[in-house]
Formats: sequence, structure tokens, C-alpha cells
Amino acid sequence: KGDTTCIQGCDGIWKNDGTQMQNDECAICGGNNSSCIDCAGVPNGNNELDDCGTCDNDVSNDCVQGCDGIWGSELIVDICEICGGDCFGDLGEECDNGLTDCSGNCVIEVDCAGICGGTQTPIFPCGNGCDACNPADCNNLDSDCNSMDISPYLLPDEFGISKIFPNPFNPVTHIQYELTQFGLISIKIYDIQGRVVDQLMNEYQSPGHYSLNWNAGNHASGMYIVEMVMQLENNEVSRDLQKILYLK
Repeated sequence: KGDTTCIQGCDGIWKNDGTQMQNDECAICGGNNSSCIDCAGVPNGNNELDDCGTCDNDVSNDCVQGCDGIWGSELIVDICEICGGDCFGDLGEECDNGLTDCSGNCVIEVDCAGICGGTQTPIFPCGNGCDACNPADCNNLDSDCNSMDISPYLLPDEFGISKIFPNPFNPVTHIQYELTQFGLISIKIYDIQGRVVDQLMNEYQSPGHYSLNWNAGNHASGMYIVEMVMQLENNEVSRDLQKILYLK
């Protein structure tokens, strides 16, 4: 006559006719799996619908909001802070503001406060008819009162990340760094828990001034760490770390 074992259903009722109520895949007694399905209809699945309407579990192709505020537009802010601009490191090209080139270098005068195109003019009299920002600068002026400082054209004398801007940023920030020797350069992004979330560089480079961008559009808002490591041929290692803040 078949199995007549009395079994208690998830509703607490004992039955022996096979009609006992059972938990569905969402752990709901007598449910139909509808309370925990993801966007792909999979119970307890991990697929998510992004802002462009794509349903999958691949975060690498998630929709990113462009600087124009449109999801999926992929427009980013260039180094001249222009949304959709194309200024990302060509030395011969100037920003529309006329102050900097595409590597962020000032192409006009830097004032006494170190501001490109600033208004804080030299007021210290040097005695030779020239004015300087401070007495120490008097020895660095030519007969026309122009600075004889040629350091911007020399190779870097220090290794490390020289500038990250904007910071805070959303969603793109520009990283400038300097190399004093030929070596294997690695640049990684860490979250606040110390997990690697992105690798921007892992190749050999010669001494010089460099720059690159990081688009954090696929990551959560918060604090991140930029780590730059240089490994020389003799295995000597130099490291530089800087914090950046991503605000959506």
C-alpha cells in the first residue's frame, strides 16, 4: 500500500499522503521560489541588473555613468577638466584654459604661491631692478628679470607619485609620476581592506615624467590607495603610496 510514514510539513501539520508542505528554494514554507529570484529568474542567484538594463553577474561590464550624467555614455573628464575632452598627455597640446598642457604642466607663469596663472606677483626688491618672490630667488634671475630655473626640462631627481588630481574625484582621476631609473613599474589600486581592485601598470619604463588615468566607475565610493613600485635590475625596490577618495 506504499509508504504510510507520517511526516510533518513545514507548516507543522503531520501527513502521510505526500501532500506535506515544504520549503521552497527561498526557504519559504509553501512558496514558489518567487521571493528570492534574481533578475535572470534564478532562485538565490547572483545576477544583478545594472543601470543600462544588463542582467548578469559580470561586474567588469557593468554600466558606467559618464561625466555627462548619462549611464553608458563612457565620457570621462580629461586633464583639462573637460567632459569628453581628449587632452590626456600630449605635451604639445594645451588645455582650452590656456594654463596647462595635456600633462598638467603650466605653460604660463607660476605665481609666488605656486599657482599657474595666479595673481600673487613678486614684491621683494632684489637691488638689480628686479623683483622676486623671496630673497633666495634673486640669484636665479637673468638680466631681463626672468627665472633661469630649467628644472622643468630635466629628468626627475626623485622617484614617486608627484600629483593625483582631481582628489576627491568622480569617476576619473589623473595620476602623474616620476621615474629616476629604468625599472619594472607596477601601479596598483587597493581598497581600504587592502585588496587589489585594479592594476594600471606593470611594465618596464625609462626615467622620465609619466601620467595615466584611473576610472573608478565600476567600484564603490570610498577611500582607495594608489601604490607605485619600481623594481630595478639588481632587485632593489622603491615604493610610494597615496590615498585618493572616490565620491559618487
